Amino acid sequence: MTSWTIPFAKLFNLSSGPSLPTNILFIAAFETPFIRKDLDFLRSQYRVTPLIGHGLLQAFRILLAVPRHNVIFGWFASVYTSIGILCGKAFFKRTIVQLGGVDMAKEERIRYGIWTSRWKSAIVRTAIRNAHVVLAVDSSLMDEARIRSGYDGRNLACLPTGYNADVWTPSGPKDKRVLCVASAPTEARLAIKGVDILLTAAQMLPEVKFIVVGIGPDIIQTMQGFPNVEVRGWVEQVEVLQLMRTSWVYCQPSRREGLPNALCEAMLCGCIPVATAVGGNPRAVGNAGLLVPPDDAQALANAIKTALSLSDEYSRMAREHVVKNFPTSKRNEGLKEFIEGRVG
Repeated sequence: MTSWTIPFAKLFNLSSGPSLPTNILFIAAFETPFIRKDLDFLRSQYRVTPLIGHGLLQAFRILLAVPRHNVIFGWFASVYTSIGILCGKAFFKRTIVQLGGVDMAKEERIRYGIWTSRWKSAIVRTAIRNAHVVLAVDSSLMDEARIRSGYDGRNLACLPTGYNADVWTPSGPKDKRVLCVASAPTEARLAIKGVDILLTAAQMLPEVKFIVVGIGPDIIQTMQGFPNVEVRGWVEQVEVLQLMRTSWVYCQPSRREGLPNALCEAMLCGCIPVATAVGGNPRAVGNAGLLVPPDDAQALANAIKTALSLSDEYSRMAREHVVKNFPTSKRNEGLKEFIEGRVG
């Protein structure tokens, strides 16, 4: 080794040997509760620098921060994560991408998803191919990543998100109503979440009360005229928790999904799930609820009517399914294994 190699490696932290403490650059374009959970856990175990945000300044921050860290972790395959991954590869860092679902979307009809942009998809495709590990919350996203990126998927692995069964708990009696947490601030998201199909199904069940939460203020007005549907905007988690605890059925009518957080949290609260058979919905529901084809309002209405008639034994089954398959502990242990390079 030449005399200049050692100081250069130390300056840019190019070595990733066991003598170096794990120092993570955590990248996300925005913050969500599930991203915050991962960040808080990683902070409890390692030195972590979070860079959460978007814009040109964020891109420069990432470029400057990469050399000072030995692990680059990005939530969602965004342009910002891709900048970190590709820069990390150049500096011989360990690089990890977490796929969540929206990052694999390519809905040309409504111009939804990063893959509808030629230049953005080129950057993301290159990053996915070159990352050490690409984690997916559901195996369906692994298939999409192979197709979108046009490669064999050799660095792909499945690591579902985890849910705290001590927070999301049943409590008290439930009303025979249907809840949907749509997280739809835009018309494109409204379509992706299948809210239009849910509204059609609601018209077929005029005697059933529906509550739809998370609708953007600019599009709430377009959802008026349904007397049995209560539409709300963004609400705090404590209110979502109370709605889940007091609703009999939780409906996930999406046209595409990763592993839906709200669905799993509602099942922990004892809601009987009705969901479309897309993405990670079947894995989330298991044998504890009902699955229907997407874009089929009649099938959705029939399934909702059936779910409302089921006994509370299905409520217990729904909770037990999530407790068994998606505990926070399993997610956290998986993160540690991938971060430390014990797997992947």
